[in-house]
Amino acid sequence: MHRLQWHILWVTVGVIFVVCFSRTLRLMPLYLDPELRSHVQALVTATAKREGWLLSDVAFHEVSHDAIWIEHHAHHRGKDERRCFIININTGSMHSCKPWMKSLQEMSL
Repeated sequence: MHRLQWHILWVTVGVIFVVCFSRTLRLMPLYLDPELRSHVQALVTATAKREGWLLSDVAFHEVSHDAIWIEHHAHHRGKDERRCFIININTGSMHSCKPWMKSLQEMSL
């Protein structure tokens, strides 16, 4: 391989690593804290049951010791609606991300 091809390869590998690492970093509390992981699992399962969602329609964006940022993407015929929610870990209350969507998008960068 030529020198330029090696540079392109390493830049590509670096970009992929940064993207994957940033996602892992936002979900790190789930990996490190088994108590938090079981609490989040129970909370998201209860929320999905209460809202009538399938668990496969829920994607985690970020988890902290205070809140869970999730996206619900219902798979129906026609246009699928994506909605963002923040679930408070302590109270279990759920709020739409709409007012905080800009800050949530900034955090995901």
